[in-house]
Amino acid sequence: MGKLISLIIFGVLGYQNQVMVVKNIQYLIHVTPIMQTYMEITSYKSKLIAYTVDNNGRLPENLGEWLNQNFKSVQKRDMSVDYFATPYQVALDKDTSKETLISCGPDKECGTGDDIVLEM
Repeated sequence: MGKLISLIIFGVLGYQNQVMVVKNIQYLIHVTPIMQTYMEITSYKSKLIAYTVDNNGRLPENLGEWLNQNFKSVQKRDMSVDYFATPYQVALDKDTSKETLISCGPDKECGTGDDIVLEM
């Protein structure tokens, strides 16, 4: 039934609109995990800052374990990984000497242009 409805909609909209609809769907599929990861990584910031204040400026030794202990997911997912199934990482920004929390982004490789980086 769903395929029939899709065919009717695409038939009514015409081929040109069909291409536009497909492109919009592909865009949403790509953007949704980026936005979810950004919102998640932002939600970690205040608790991580509080942790560093209480621990002489140090971040948790085992970040993944700490994230799973301090944050819970309604979907029961592993909070130590982003929405691309890549573990969050902590790095020291050489320019500012500040810790950063990093999602490697859609390409799953850190140090590339699609990384989601949150300065602490």
